[in-house]
Amino acid sequence: PCPLPLLVCRYVLSVARKLGCVLFLGWEDIAAGRPKLMLLLLASFWAADKKRQQQAAVPGLPPAQA
Repeated sequence: PCPLPLLVCRYVLSVARKLGCVLFLGWEDIAAGRPKLMLLLLASFWAADKKRQQQAAVPGLPPAQA
């Protein structure tokens, strides 16, 4: 068995932790492809991004449109 997918799963969690995401899953859950936990991971990335955008916002200016 190739360890590459497991290393990728661990890397994803490592990046998520560095970004400040709250994690409720392990690398085994990513490797197994559990959809509800994957949705939780994506929501955690989204929440961390929203928090970062709010902290970077300049007072008095409207938020940038995506």
